[in-house]
Amino acid sequence: MTGHGGFLRGRVRAKIARASVNRAAHLSEQGRLGEAVEVAERVVADFGSDPQPELREQVALALAVQAVHLVDLGRVEEAVGVAERVVAAYGSDPRPALREALAKALVLQAIQLADLGRVEEAVGVAERVVAAYGSDPRPALREAVAKAMRNQIIDLARLGRLEDADAVAATMVADYGGDPQPELREQAGTAMAMRVGHLANLGRSEQAVEVAERVVADYGSDPLPALRDAVATAMVIQAYHLAKLGRLEQAVEVADRVVADYGSDPEPALREHVATAMLNQIGHLDRLGRPRQAVAVAERVVAVYSADTDPEIRRLVDVANKVIAHGSR
Repeated sequence: MTGHGGFLRGRVRAKIARASVNRAAHLSEQGRLGEAVEVAERVVADFGSDPQPELREQVALALAVQAVHLVDLGRVEEAVGVAERVVAAYGSDPRPALREALAKALVLQAIQLADLGRVEEAVGVAERVVAAYGSDPRPALREAVAKAMRNQIIDLARLGRLEDADAVAATMVADYGGDPQPELREQAGTAMAMRVGHLANLGRSEQAVEVAERVVADYGSDPLPALRDAVATAMVIQAYHLAKLGRLEQAVEVADRVVADYGSDPEPALREHVATAMLNQIGHLDRLGRPRQAVAVAERVVAVYSADTDPEIRRLVDVANKVIAHGSR
């Protein structure tokens, strides 16, 4: 009877833990993050030392909830500690739910470390995610790996390791570029656009232009906001480097496309891309000996953006006004 009673108590404890984790998730959905963290903490305190497999799984999920929302609440150092606890306790567990929870905790840990300025450590954690889960075909793990690689690209660039960042971005595009899952497609397109920037900063203008053309061809018609921003970014860089290579007519054409495709979009980042493209276009037209067209573009910049309060766009408007003043002499 004792064994049977112990089994029943174990089942009851597992049900209580599962219900608490579900409650934490429900509180999260309602935006009650502090309460969600408190519920998750109670699960860890009450069941954290229980070796029962189902309870270990629920504790891992509770820790993952804690880690995510501690970041949202600005308690980043605590979140890093929780993520480290998940890795230490569950790193070798083969169960699918725990592998997913662990991968998410590692991705989160990498983001947190980077936010704390511990960028080298963040890169190491991202590498661990790729090494441990890169070959797993499950969608949740593929998404976690893609996020880890994207963060790794950003952090390597922050460290000035542009060649390494470009290599990771190229791998990411190869692995996820054709994936139909929107999240992965978005990550791959963003990575390809980041490649354009890295290649440009490395002085490899020809390659930057080629990769930008691929970004436009593969993602130019995609409605996802992040991909629209990625394509616009790539095109602005493409136009600049076409001009740098002496291909001014092509540079003007690409800038025209940026204005045509994104000129009416109210998104602040896209407005800035359009204003930058137009300003660069002024320079290209001037170099082509077409000053009247350059002034016309400058006048359009002023007409469209003169009321904008964004500091960067204000700077572009000031430059356009100078072009107009110089052209009217």
